[in-house]
Amino acid sequence: MITIKLINDYFQFSFQKKCCAKVYLTPGRYFLFPFTTGCCLKKRLDYHTKNKVELFKRDLKGKLSLSSKFRDALNVAFDMVDLDSNGKLSQDEMNLYTFITSNEDIPVKEWEFLGDLVGFEKNELTKKSFIELHQIEANQKDLDMNEIMSRLSNLGFNRSLKIDQSFPFIINVFSETSEFNLLLSEIYNIKESERFLKEIIEPKSLSYPIKDLPNVYILIHSNKIWSVILIQNMSRKDINLEIDCSESQNCLSITNDLISVIHVKSKKTKVAMYLLKLDSKKDIDIRCKSKIID
Repeated sequence: MITIKLINDYFQFSFQKKCCAKVYLTPGRYFLFPFTTGCCLKKRLDYHTKNKVELFKRDLKGKLSLSSKFRDALNVAFDMVDLDSNGKLSQDEMNLYTFITSNEDIPVKEWEFLGDLVGFEKNELTKKSFIELHQIEANQKDLDMNEIMSRLSNLGFNRSLKIDQSFPFIINVFSETSEFNLLLSEIYNIKESERFLKEIIEPKSLSYPIKDLPNVYILIHSNKIWSVILIQNMSRKDINLEIDCSESQNCLSITNDLISVIHVKSKKTKVAMYLLKLDSKKDIDIRCKSKIID
């Protein structure tokens, strides 16, 4: 059982357009947990966009190849999932790519097949081989342009192949005094991530009883950047709830209509919604309603 303790004593500053945090740690094992809420950065005004970019180009022999814009997008996509920045993708990192783009994992045999097809370096996929996989896909008879565009959209690209729904970032960790080992843990253990967040957020949240639902509470925690809404079900039965925050002001979430339906088991707490400020210079006004869903 891991005991989680939030480190609050740190110094935050900006340096050369980078956001930095300095913290003093005693010897031990620590978890660095990047947290981005999953909220949309902004509302996409036009999903299709006026300047649609072609993914492929055809040569004089009729063979398809990647367009320069598509190749540039694949370079960005590769860097987004190259979590240790070593210029290659491990099986876990490639699994992250397929999980984001198509909600699938790559079985061991399929991973080995990819290695036979385009080659590995120390059982990892280079950027050149990653792009080559998409070149091979371009000349398959059952090529599905809509599926490829859907994968790019899931990564945050619009039809102009510009990122407007995700925000890639890099975290660098340094020590002034002693050496340390930085290990990459399981990449997308969603349940474990939510448990980690709940243990941090619950003690700091304001609790509001839900009318006509004994022992069920809405918990709300806010800071200067984001807010989170949790449902705490201390009753003896499972419940299905609709959480409606559509009357809130200056906020957006992973659900554009600010409405979420969740199932909460007895004696459990579950995250219902994360909220970000639409305008960072204005206050956020959260107004929540709830109702039981049969």
